Amino acid sequence: MSRQAAFKRFGAVTNPADGRTTTGATVSIEKIRNLTEQVFDHIRNGEYERIESLLHPDVRQELTPSLIAETWQRVLGEVGKKESFSDTHVVMPAGERIDEDERVLGTVVGVTTVNCEAGEVMGRVAVDEQSRIVGLLIVSPDQSPLPF
Repeated sequence: MSRQAAFKRFGAVTNPADGRTTTGATVSIEKIRNLTEQVFDHIRNGEYERIESLLHPDVRQELTPSLIAETWQRVLGEVGKKESFSDTHVVMPAGERIDEDERVLGTVVGVTTVNCEAGEVMGRVAVDEQSRIVGLLIVSPDQSPLPF
């Protein structure tokens, strides 16, 4: 287990403003898996307003509906339309897989393989402790390194 993974699972943070200790919230693996697949179904269906409502307010300004649409159009041009999902799972930002519900401090990442007509892409959805999307990534499955 990496130091980051150990801290996210077992660590605590003291808020300097009020001195209160914060520990991780329990992450529902099933909820994050479902959210991850829902996000890419919304993208496929052009339902950008539904994605926008799931974004953290700070992210909405950067991850606009037009940017998402343009990115998906490029994906369509490379691998065709989405057919299915496979291997949808949840990881720590550094990549360590989380296999069951547990207490985690901070962001986790839903990961799925989006199987398309002529290939596949990896979809990644970074989610904060309040289940708001703080990052969205569509890359080839062999892309490395990843920002989250």
